[in-house]
Amino acid sequence: MDTFKIKCYAKVNLTLDVWQKKEKYHPIKSLVSTIGIYDDLIIKRRNDYKVTLKVKGNKLNVPREKNNAYIAVAAFMKKHKTFGADITLIKRIPESAGLGGSSADIAGALKAMNALYETQDDLESLASSLGSDVNFLLEGGFCEISGRGEMVEKLPELKKQYLIVLTAKQGVGARECYENFDNRKETPSPVTDTVKEEFLKTGEITYKLLKNDLTLSAKSINAQIGANEAALKAYDCDAVLMSGSGSAVYGIFSDEKKRDSAYKQLKKFYKKNIIK
Repeated sequence: MDTFKIKCYAKVNLTLDVWQKKEKYHPIKSLVSTIGIYDDLIIKRRNDYKVTLKVKGNKLNVPREKNNAYIAVAAFMKKHKTFGADITLIKRIPESAGLGGSSADIAGALKAMNALYETQDDLESLASSLGSDVNFLLEGGFCEISGRGEMVEKLPELKKQYLIVLTAKQGVGARECYENFDNRKETPSPVTDTVKEEFLKTGEITYKLLKNDLTLSAKSINAQIGANEAALKAYDCDAVLMSGSGSAVYGIFSDEKKRDSAYKQLKKFYKKNIIK
């Protein structure tokens, strides 16, 4: 095999419990699910030690050496002493949106290199060293993550839901959002264990319990997040939530036709900042 192509799926947080920082990280617990938004990643093996990168679609304002797919390939090469790769990344997941785009690209690049060079690495230790959500995105699906996000528990498959994702014109940096959370000195009430327990008993998500502890902090940084929440709530979603540290807000619909009707109306105003 000389070329490997993979879809790198985005994620949303259905719950996000956050505690004050301990040492370098904030302990979290979260129910997360991959969604149908993805980047395409094509990796072709080389016969030397060079790594090349082409980015198409949503352009990223970072140099090649700071691109996450590039970083993952370089880390894999260093660990396994392999030759290099030509990387083509077709970017669709919005940047600085809390949808896991960076981690998805890292996970996809590691899986592609593992397949191309037949190294049979389980990838978990390497993934964990490169990003908090990467272990989860190696497999995807519906999971609970905890610690700093590196501990993953696979859960039964989630019933199909229909989403509308609204992104803000300006992203929210995760570091800034967590610093704001610390400064607010909030004492949130965790919900992840309760939602998980109900789901394991009934197979249903209790929508009214879903929440994200970073929402108020992100709203104070970017007022458009609150406006996007209000826009979605006007269409009778089952739940409206912010993902990760923002800035993306998503509405959950159990009915596809209702979702599509809302999307048609919102598309008039949000244009490139709406995804389903």
